[in-house]
Amino acid sequence: MAYDFNSLTKQADEANNRDKFYTDFEDVDPSVLHQITELTEWMRTKANGSDVREVIAQLFERTWIEGIKDGKANFEVAQARANYDTLGSRLNDMTTRIGGIAEGSPKGTYPNLAALQSAKPNGDSGIYITSDNGHWYYYNNGWKDGGVYQATGASPESISSFGRLFYDQQSAGEYADLNNLPVNKIFAYSGVTMANAPVGYERSDAWVITSGYSKSGPNQFQVFVTITGKIFARSFWAGGFHEWILCNDDSAVKPFGKLFYDQNSAGEYADLNNLPANRIFAFASVPLTNAPKGVTNAFVQTLTYQDGSKIMLQILTDVLSGKTYNRAYWDGKWQPWRNQENHKNQEGYETVVVDYRGGGDFVKVADAFEYARNNPGTEIIIHGGTYDYFQECGGEDYLKTLEASNPKVEQFWMKDVKIIGKGNVTINYLPPKNVAEKYPKSMTAISVIDVCGNCHVENLTINANNCRYAIHDESADHAENYNTVHVYKNVKATYGNEKSGTIGGQAFACGYDNGQKFEFENCHFKSSLTEAMTFHNRNSYGGTITINNCILTSDNSSQKSLRFGNVGRQQDTNVYINNSIITQKLSIEEESGMTGSTNCFNIYAIGCNNFELFYDTARLGENTKDFVRY
Repeated sequence: MAYDFNSLTKQADEANNRDKFYTDFEDVDPSVLHQITELTEWMRTKANGSDVREVIAQLFERTWIEGIKDGKANFEVAQARANYDTLGSRLNDMTTRIGGIAEGSPKGTYPNLAALQSAKPNGDSGIYITSDNGHWYYYNNGWKDGGVYQATGASPESISSFGRLFYDQQSAGEYADLNNLPVNKIFAYSGVTMANAPVGYERSDAWVITSGYSKSGPNQFQVFVTITGKIFARSFWAGGFHEWILCNDDSAVKPFGKLFYDQNSAGEYADLNNLPANRIFAFASVPLTNAPKGVTNAFVQTLTYQDGSKIMLQILTDVLSGKTYNRAYWDGKWQPWRNQENHKNQEGYETVVVDYRGGGDFVKVADAFEYARNNPGTEIIIHGGTYDYFQECGGEDYLKTLEASNPKVEQFWMKDVKIIGKGNVTINYLPPKNVAEKYPKSMTAISVIDVCGNCHVENLTINANNCRYAIHDESADHAENYNTVHVYKNVKATYGNEKSGTIGGQAFACGYDNGQKFEFENCHFKSSLTEAMTFHNRNSYGGTITINNCILTSDNSSQKSLRFGNVGRQQDTNVYINNSIITQKLSIEEESGMTGSTNCFNIYAIGCNNFELFYDTARLGENTKDFVRY
């Protein structure tokens, strides 16, 4: 929900013109926290400035109380308070409803919702399954959809953006262990024994809220709300969750803050890096420092495990847009803000961070690549450091497992991916040759970076041996990859002098297709065995390859530094090579085994060294395409 400060200001201005306002001179009792209805009325009628300030303070305090439970200033909580006296009474009612919903196993199955509604128009306790979609339904003033029924426990795919209700041990599955909860979701438990819950509350009906900057590992903060209204909190730090701390007794942290309505009132707190922990602050039209871009009206909550802790989590709700962001204090500094709901950047990519020190979503490049394989449209930010990709994957045990499954190249593709290095990032895949030779199927399938579709790779150093390629961009023969853009910038990829198997050995290898564009800027591709860089076409029309300011190196003088392979009789591909160095040959030839192919490559070299050109006349026939050197 967005809160319109401009509208509120306009209402206040209109109030200045009404004679009935500012006529109440009675003092506001500061020892009593008044209700919203009183406070809003007094805001319009109190004449004394001290009373108006007290009203503002109490409005904020009441606002905080109503909004704290989900960290998003969700005033649905306030609406619920109108029907219940205490948190406990609301939870009791929730539990009663849960009990009715979760009465044992499903009581029956119907073909669809219409059949269930017809059979039980006035409802029933317990839950029923509809076989057409596999959903479970419960009755509450009509039959309500509970989502996909999980007979053997929940899976990540079944969890909505808000969370889920677990009504017995079987439904909770792995999420009966609170250490396994995904971040930025809320779960409710009734009749479930919970592992790693606060002592004495392992089987309490409860809500559990997990907020976090990262998808796994560090930078998480977990809140546990019991049926009696007690609130516990803990954080993830130094490799695991710390103990629970009771947060809402008199000796614990008091979570109230202050409203700042202009730059002068905010003072040093206009810089969000200066906010004290375990407080919430509201800002109205305040130019903020270290906030998400353009945010001036917001609630900001800063959480920490305990005073003086080295980990903090800051949650910001932009009240004008309704968007919620978070960031973590980690490794001595605040990390960038993220959109808490979807972790997407401005281009629509979901951003994940790799940091071997633990300051991101993943500590291993291998885990981030696996995530990207399962989630097309991922941007991977890799913080500076050296990553041993072979060991991260599992070393020889990983190769052994792959060999048994006879791996295919396609299973390693990351589709529509960005991989960006921050600082000096090196990724090594260097298995010993005697190990690699035991697993020939595995080694001829694995490349360090395997991509298809739109891709952007930047600021990386890759060292490879005993695999297929250092980089494999294989977007050919798949219509969904037509007309995609492939960008490589500031990338150094080296294939060393060892190779098991008969396939591979190139630093960069690519199969491309219709309408695809490839752009290389300031790259260095090197192979000590075979071609540094190789392309082959497929059903190609309108393809473009641009190579700017690059170095293509082959240590083997009998090999080629740059190779173009032809498949069949395809339409033209234009290749522009600018200000680049090609140490050995540029070769135009037939792709292996593709007899009857003709040349499709028009090549224009501008400002390059005097490299040797090899054209395979024996297999391709006479060259009718352009090769122009300027």
